[in-house]
This record gives sequence, structure tokens and C-alpha cells, in this order.
Amino acid sequence: MALAKLSGPLLNVSGKVSFVDFQPQEPFEKCGTEDPRIVQHDGTTYLMYTAYDCKKAQLSLATSTNPSDPASWVRHGPLFPELPWSKSGAVLIRAQPPHYMFFGDSTFVPGLR
Repeated sequence: MALAKLSGPLLNVSGKVSFVDFQPQEPFEKCGTEDPRIVQHDGTTYLMYTAYDCKKAQLSLATSTNPSDPASWVRHGPLFPELPWSKSGAVLIRAQPPHYMFFGDSTFVPGLR
């Protein structure tokens, strides 16, 4: 996972990119971790990412209170293990609940009609 420090919204004036070592560690990640989506709330960084076990993509969650430290990430596993395929998750945190998660890709997700 790459990390670029921005001086403003979507503006990387330094041109520097650092890398956070977030490599596959768990069986459900054995063929890759990709597509990071991050939100911060109350001092915790929430990383929704796609974990791929070579057969099935699964939207997964990791959290950190110090996201630039690779050792600080705690993996919580797939968010929807009962689904045959899930990925590309993003969270909308509002000032007051309810909060929302949006996820999916070009495939149809059963149960979301």
C-alpha cells in the first residue's frame, strides 16, 4: 500500500510516496491485498480493503491508531464472509448516526435488490 502526504486536497506537491508494508498474512489474503479505502474517526483509521484467497474476493477490515506504522495494523477479517464475492468498500461517517458503508463492484451482490 502506498502513502502520499498531501499539502491540500488531492495535491501531492512533494512528489514523495512512501510505502506501508501491508502484505498478505492471513489465509483469506494469500493471493493479495488491494484496493485500499480509508476513513478516520475518533483517532482510529479504518482500512477497508479487498482480500483475495485465489478463489474469492472479500471486503475486509483493518484498523490502526498509527497508520504509518506497519506493525500497528490489526486485521479484523472479511466483513461479509457469507457472500460469495465482496469488494470496494467505503464508509461515510456522519456527525450523528446512522453511518453508512457502500460496497460492491460490477458483479451483482445477492441480497442487495
